[in-house]
Amino acid sequence: MELTDYIGQLTKERESVELEFKSGKGGFPRSFWETYSSFANTDGGVIVLGVTEKDGHFVADGLSEEQIENYKTHFWNNVNNRNTVSVNLMTNKDVEDGEHEGNRLLLFRVPRADREQRPVYLTPQPYGNTYRRYNEGDFVCDDGVVRRMFAEDDSKIRWIDRVYPDGTWEANLFQFYRRVLPKLQNAIPRPFRMEGNTRMDNSPTHDALREALVNFSVHAYYSTEAALVITRTPDKIVFSNPGTLLVSRDQFYSGGESECRNPSLQKMFMMLGDAEKAGSGTAKIIKGWKSIGLEAPYIREKHKPDKVELVMAVGKVDDSEQKVDTSEQKVDTSESKYIRRNTLLEIILAGCEDWRTVEEIAAIVNRKTQYIKNKILPLIIRDKRFEMRYPEQKNHPNQMYRAKAVETI
Repeated sequence: MELTDYIGQLTKERESVELEFKSGKGGFPRSFWETYSSFANTDGGVIVLGVTEKDGHFVADGLSEEQIENYKTHFWNNVNNRNTVSVNLMTNKDVEDGEHEGNRLLLFRVPRADREQRPVYLTPQPYGNTYRRYNEGDFVCDDGVVRRMFAEDDSKIRWIDRVYPDGTWEANLFQFYRRVLPKLQNAIPRPFRMEGNTRMDNSPTHDALREALVNFSVHAYYSTEAALVITRTPDKIVFSNPGTLLVSRDQFYSGGESECRNPSLQKMFMMLGDAEKAGSGTAKIIKGWKSIGLEAPYIREKHKPDKVELVMAVGKVDDSEQKVDTSEQKVDTSESKYIRRNTLLEIILAGCEDWRTVEEIAAIVNRKTQYIKNKILPLIIRDKRFEMRYPEQKNHPNQMYRAKAVETI
């Protein structure tokens, strides 16, 4: 059906559980977001701007071209703003403008939110700001309904513990840090250590977790709809924040150089005494983790949307696995340091989304070039996880390597 015919059909109907008309003559309707929340939490629906009610009937009073463009800009700015609404459910195809009987109208098709996305609510506070649609009206959900929506979301994943903006605490970064850090550190055994007559509970491993959480908070890109997420499973802790690396992977692992995305946040943590000087955090994280025999943490980047993840393996490394057996020979790290084969390969693959020379790969994992060239690269190429820039000339003087893209269905 053509858009003009579809608009004509809508204007002949009455408002219902899936249809809402709003004038828009006096500006972008403030009640728009209540209806957005209602449709998202019910069965979806269509919001039409440029239609008003007269004598019990709905008639098009139209919008100007300037209003339509301004309203589109206003909508996209706010639907991606967590202070306006909790989640953006819409794409460009869900927003259209058309004409009916000489009047310009603006349509918004709001889809039903998935279980994982509900509740959809206004402002950062879900309680008192979550709506549902009943007949042609938008109604505030009581707290019990909101809690059930959160519970339905959780039913797919068995959380032992979870920290999220559930309305029971002031959801800001500082409070998030104060709540999450003890939970992470309590998951790591505390060694018995005395300094004089005082027991010292923290260890380099606990300091590494603190530094990881501070880095995670300071370097996130906050001007996006993506969220900061920390996941703790039996075998690892994963810090995931929106954005991209501001330094190369080589610089990240070697330390000494730092580009801070949020200097004010870094200053806040330094005033609290919880942040290291610029460029020294990564070394502290790796050293603290390896101090009790854990695998070295590594980073990986993801795209669409952009995310940086720091992966910290949990659990004592088994002595029988510390020396990597390639079925042909043991993988020596050249410095009497051993690391699991899978971890070493994952670090290399994560650092090779772009073309890299063998020297650059060696720098990423702090290993000798000949060791990487003769012992490690053959394994990755054998497993078909690397591609060569010059596949017909394996010993090409300008040979470079890149991780193969993962195919998705």
